[in-house]
Amino acid sequence: MQNVQEAPRDTLIMEQRRETTSLENKARRGKFIGTSARMQVLYEQIAHAARSQAPVFITGETGTGKDICAEAIHRYSPRQNMPFITVNCAMIDRDHLESELFGHVQGAFPGALNAHTGAIRMADGGTLFLDDITDMNPETQGRLLHFLQYRSFSKIGSNETETASIRIVCATSRNPLTEVGREHLREDLFFRLHVIPIEMPALRERGDDVLDIAYALLKRYNREEGRSFHDFSADVRAFFRNYSWPGNIRQLQNVIRYICVMHDSDLVTAALLPRALLHRPQDFQSARGSLETPLMPVLTPPPQHENEAMKTSEGTPLAEPFIEMKLADIERYVIENTVSRMAGNIPQAAAHLGVAPSTLYRKRLAWAPATLKNPENPPSMPQRREG
Repeated sequence: MQNVQEAPRDTLIMEQRRETTSLENKARRGKFIGTSARMQVLYEQIAHAARSQAPVFITGETGTGKDICAEAIHRYSPRQNMPFITVNCAMIDRDHLESELFGHVQGAFPGALNAHTGAIRMADGGTLFLDDITDMNPETQGRLLHFLQYRSFSKIGSNETETASIRIVCATSRNPLTEVGREHLREDLFFRLHVIPIEMPALRERGDDVLDIAYALLKRYNREEGRSFHDFSADVRAFFRNYSWPGNIRQLQNVIRYICVMHDSDLVTAALLPRALLHRPQDFQSARGSLETPLMPVLTPPPQHENEAMKTSEGTPLAEPFIEMKLADIERYVIENTVSRMAGNIPQAAAHLGVAPSTLYRKRLAWAPATLKNPENPPSMPQRREG
């Protein structure tokens, strides 16, 4: 009798295991590349999260593929045939983010010439992916919390209450608890969203996955750029394994594309690697020994007159050129020169400066059009103001 009663439970467990294995296999066949231990854990997490309706909170460094993870969760969920809508909270002006999410009626505010359907309505029945959630302004966070509690909302400028059934997946490249402590993220909203946490592994933690990804990218950009590369030299493969990849997969993608655009050969050698890899000594030194071919110096020295200006008569460093300068001028000088040194790679420049990429995008847009018209020529050392 006991065996008869336990049989259904055992059958259910086996069915759940088969379903999980099937979802894991689908995740592997999706946009992800890699079989490392860290990725095996991720595939399993995606499989479990996909079956649920609970909110998912994805964390991880810039360029690790948080958006791909969110798509995979939706693709293998019961909502897979319904909309998957993405809203990047860092790329939308804070004054318009609320409208982007909830929509507005005609005439709701100056400039609202037409009614707008918000992302929540568009995602009804499906999944809403909120990328860079920690960049959402407090007012919009409050409205989102209300929606999560009551599943109802109103468009801006309307008193009519609407309902929507959506699954929330959010992501950030920052530490969410730190952002809660800084009051950038509401604590009550964090606990509403942080039900299923998923941490994306950094590329440096994924072992030989970096080579699998590099070969896939080489094949892709060979085709797009009409090149004939077929392999990486042994020292480049070793370099790729040992390099810390602060920009993760996005940085690797930029490196491979640069090689395919600027060079053509049958073998990727160390001499073809872009200078952008050499501008973070702390990331470069551990991998440097892997290269048989010497590379150019890690850092390009500043012009002689600038180098001299930054030393006292005894030869000790001094920030004298920046004294009495406007802070905004100094900030722009540092940011633009860093972007230039990173060959225009904004995520990598942001990682070097210790800020979010969205911060650099916003600041550079504010400096447009001069900056964006000539990104390869950063501003020179700010001139000291007289008097």
